[in-house]
Amino acid sequence: MKVQLLIPSVLIAFLLVLPGAGQEGKGPPPEAAGEEVDPFAVAPHGVPGKKDLAQRRAELPSLIQVQVEWIEMSHEALTKLMFTRDPKGDSTALRLEVQKLVTDGDAEILETSIALTRSGQRAAVQSGPEHIYPTEYAAPEVPNHVEIDLGSGKADTAAISHLATPPTPTAFETRHAGTNLEIEPTMDHLGRLIDLRISAEIVEHTGDSEWQTMKTSLGTENKVRMPSFSTLRLNAGLTMRDGQYRFAGVHSPWTDDGKSDRTRKVMIFVRCDIAAIGEEDLEVH
Repeated sequence: MKVQLLIPSVLIAFLLVLPGAGQEGKGPPPEAAGEEVDPFAVAPHGVPGKKDLAQRRAELPSLIQVQVEWIEMSHEALTKLMFTRDPKGDSTALRLEVQKLVTDGDAEILETSIALTRSGQRAAVQSGPEHIYPTEYAAPEVPNHVEIDLGSGKADTAAISHLATPPTPTAFETRHAGTNLEIEPTMDHLGRLIDLRISAEIVEHTGDSEWQTMKTSLGTENKVRMPSFSTLRLNAGLTMRDGQYRFAGVHSPWTDDGKSDRTRKVMIFVRCDIAAIGEEDLEVH
């Protein structure tokens, strides 16, 4: 009876040991004694203790390039694009369709502005002239005291009117005309999404408006003028993906006399690209 009970016990012990015996050599090989492990070595995603390529790229110092494009086309062409457009976050396909219109001469790229900065910091790009113009005027006036020689018998009232001063500018303001771009991008911890605060505008001086004209007895005209500006402005907060276009808005351009042209439309596209400093060395390594 003792021998018969011993054999099943040995078989059970053998079966318990057998499953683990075939797994030798399938686990990760132990590190050689004294060998240092590179914590930045490229490893398959999910391996504990090592960083994959995406993690290492996200830790590199990076610059974010923001590109803004203003593209003008007919109102009809815009409506057709919007009718067939699939409203997704990625507008790259829509930008390709617009580029076909540009190639065929049915659309025109008005302006392109680009700025680069680090994540969380602001950057500004300006191009164009500055207009300095008066905003306040002192009213015309005549002297409080005038000495007149009455030896000739009568005072020359016409000559007295010549002493009146014209409207005099007392305050001035500077307005930048041209293209203005201000950005503040913030990159997420994975280096894929960008929260972008953007202010982009195109300003054009379209002429001066005449507010008042003062004419002296000699025929001299003194005019009070104020400048007129036409503006295409975008102020927005966008969530961008690295390397993709975002359709950001539509403007109505102005005519030569500064009035809005409803037959034409200007589309605004924004694109962000993350440039990791030293990324080329990372891929080689």
